[in-house]
Amino acid sequence: MPFSRISRVRLFCATRGRDSPFATNDGPIVFCCELRLADGQRIMLSSDLAGHYLFRDFVSLLHQRLVPIRRRIKFRAGMSWPLFLGWLVSGIGYSNFSFGSMFLPLFPLLSEERLAFRRNRPRRYRPDRIPDFLLP
Repeated sequence: MPFSRISRVRLFCATRGRDSPFATNDGPIVFCCELRLADGQRIMLSSDLAGHYLFRDFVSLLHQRLVPIRRRIKFRAGMSWPLFLGWLVSGIGYSNFSFGSMFLPLFPLLSEERLAFRRNRPRRYRPDRIPDFLLP
């Protein structure tokens, strides 16, 4: 596949093996790389399938190769905005329900959720500066 077919690269994290959709410490963190092609097709690669070292090497090498053509490619980190906002609102509601707090949203105060928030907050990045917390 020629690199010129890639229109967007997105790096994000997920957790495998969770009991609830908002628990971040129940399972191992899975690092993901989504490649969106110009024709709309998506290619997903995860550290769960490839292994942490192979995933890190592949993503780093891919970004090195994409630096010369980066003007045509969008580099995004984290979830999409609609998914992120839904995750945030659901997490606040879940933490209030779990802890019985009707007035104080506890979700942003928990350390695991702060880390998940930092990893999955939507933003741009440069291909020559991949955020360390999005690689294993």
